[in-house]
Amino acid sequence: MLGTLVQASYLFGQRYGLSARYAFVHFNQSLLNEARKRAGDLIDAETDPIAKEALVSQFADAGVIQQEHEATLGFNVYLIKNQLKLQTDLSWLGTKRASGLRSDVRWRTQLQLAF
Repeated sequence: MLGTLVQASYLFGQRYGLSARYAFVHFNQSLLNEARKRAGDLIDAETDPIAKEALVSQFADAGVIQQEHEATLGFNVYLIKNQLKLQTDLSWLGTKRASGLRSDVRWRTQLQLAF
């Protein structure tokens, strides 16, 4: 497995912050093969049909994700110094599989209280 993370942020005055982040993970073929084998072994070892069906569903994606990408742009507002902060970010998430690239968008907002 190989990965990287690059991030930067800038604080405007004492109140506003802007941040950017990019993360990348690449799974090598031997790791993917081992994940598929391990999932198959767990499914084959299960004797209860209902539990076996649950395992098949749980491990359906084992060993198929080749790469993951995340690009994020964030904005922070410090409402009360560092004690109360509003954070929001928007991300593009890319998941590469043998069948192609899946793209998703994520938006998060969080109010953080520190004391």
